[in-house]
Amino acid sequence: MEAKEHKEEIHAQDPIPETEEEQIRRRREEYTKLSEKDDIIFSASAILYRFQIETKSWVGRGKGKLRVSLEPTSKKYRITQIREKVFKLGCNHYIEKETVLTKYSLAEHSWMWTTFGDDCGDGLDKTQKLLTRFTTAEDAEKFFAAVEKGRAQAEKPKEEREGPAEKKAEHTEEAKEDKEESQDGDKPSKPETKAQDDAPKAEEKEDAKKD
Repeated sequence: MEAKEHKEEIHAQDPIPETEEEQIRRRREEYTKLSEKDDIIFSASAILYRFQIETKSWVGRGKGKLRVSLEPTSKKYRITQIREKVFKLGCNHYIEKETVLTKYSLAEHSWMWTTFGDDCGDGLDKTQKLLTRFTTAEDAEKFFAAVEKGRAQAEKPKEEREGPAEKKAEHTEEAKEDKEESQDGDKPSKPETKAQDDAPKAEEKEDAKKD
């Protein structure tokens, strides 16, 4: 009887699984926060595909806003897509100098590229060959320009990627440290304690006693 009650108590403490609607709402909130941190350089609706090696064919990844954004902390550009309705990531990776776009001859307004660090949290390999198709030629050209901007940024050394604000902050901190060191050097030496001042008098008194 006690074992049965204990078993029922364990089941009562098990977390209640999320419904599909709750999962979608949670993912939407997470991706909204993610997009708020970055500076959006480009955003347009597009269909995304990935090349499946097993079948040697393109498979649909999803439809949604394809974005090129600048991450404020690392000063690196990245490409992300949040798929419509399900709010799952279609792609999520930084733009590296190896991120080269090539046209896909079988479809208009399309670009192909390979990424070596895609991370959508779905267990797929990080190396992916992707294909995206835009509605208009204008969106396709703007996407190309944004990616090229990201590639140019990726080729710069880290020091050059840092903006004026970061460099100014570093110089300000260095100046502050130099000022503190200078002030420490100009401080007057600490006066001797009363005990030290009285020490010679005590010696004189002792000498007088001996005399």
